[in-house]
Amino acid sequence: MRQNLRAEHWVEFDRLRQGRSWESVPLLPWAFLVSSKEVDRLRLLTEKLHLELLTCGQTVLRDGKVNEWLPPLAGLRRSVVSDEPWSSPDFHWRYDFLWDRDSGRLSFIEVNAGDPSGLGWIASFTRTMMSRSFWRDVWGAEVTEFPLFENHQKALLSRLPQESNPVLRLLSAEGSTVASDLECLAEMYREASRDAQTAEPRELEIRTDGVFIGGSRVDVLLRDTYEELYWPPYEKIGPRLEELVREGRVLLLNPLGASFWDNKELWTLLSSGVEAAETRKLEEWALSPAEDYTEWVLKPAYDYGGRGVVCGFHSSPEVWARAINAARDSDKRWVVQRAARSAQEWVPSLSDQGDVEWVSRFVTWSAFVNNGTFSGLIARSSRSPVVNVHNGGAIFPVLISG
Repeated sequence: MRQNLRAEHWVEFDRLRQGRSWESVPLLPWAFLVSSKEVDRLRLLTEKLHLELLTCGQTVLRDGKVNEWLPPLAGLRRSVVSDEPWSSPDFHWRYDFLWDRDSGRLSFIEVNAGDPSGLGWIASFTRTMMSRSFWRDVWGAEVTEFPLFENHQKALLSRLPQESNPVLRLLSAEGSTVASDLECLAEMYREASRDAQTAEPRELEIRTDGVFIGGSRVDVLLRDTYEELYWPPYEKIGPRLEELVREGRVLLLNPLGASFWDNKELWTLLSSGVEAAETRKLEEWALSPAEDYTEWVLKPAYDYGGRGVVCGFHSSPEVWARAINAARDSDKRWVVQRAARSAQEWVPSLSDQGDVEWVSRFVTWSAFVNNGTFSGLIARSSRSPVVNVHNGGAIFPVLISG
């Protein structure tokens, strides 16, 4: 099917993206295909992992050991402790995994709890592309998209009184790199006849009877970031907002404590019965004589965007040793994770001469979960095994064939 993608498709793609909220997002006129059978398997594995991770985290929270699992950041700790995140934390999560599709072997490597994580970009982009005929020309067969936005909306409405038509505001920190992701979501909610707009924390008016923006009451706040309402200059907003949430005057999605679930140390509690990479706390880990450092990956327990990640299989012995020693000496908490390998995939590129070329890239797959239910896939690619969209990577829809 690669031969069906031609330069004229790229020209049409460039025309379509002009003026859209995802115009500057690293998207390409391509998508990965999965079969219905693969989707069924991924659904089962994702929901099983999700349930077990929730159980592990809720145990830590009930035991009152939150501060043992979080970095010494006052705003973060206050947001988690005050929020009671075990009550309803899992509105929107993204699980990343590596997948060798030839062998069927996959391994989940981390979770992102709360951030839209590209869902708005991909849902809007896919809707635009599927409305044009050339993707059908490329695939040469019937393909269907995951109803990412529809599942997101269904999960949101399920938390509201029946037949309600909420005023929805999608909250993003000023200057956030994912602001356009939320704008895509807001546009799709408006297309679905919902009152939806994006907003920033400085616009919030916290009153005794509710949350207001521009003088209008807000029914639902959908957040894409974690700590901004417990950190300067918004540190007074968090406690007051939590009171209104408890009183039922506003629905907050995702909760202020959602970031607790991003802690990779929680993965050390998972059983061997889930398809997740073996994870250990750095202070409890040491190579046995029979082990090879290239079988491990070093990661900060609490960080984002691939920062601090060192892959043993991509490092010299000297580089690996320095990274381990620096991590042991730092005030951060670290984990080591059994290296999972993913077969590389072919993705398109446009040459300087205007021809479509195909290049091999590392790929990370992502499964979305809304309210505990699998809701679809996206994929990311990069030259580096540490795949990051904001560091030279690309992001792709995943379509279902057959």
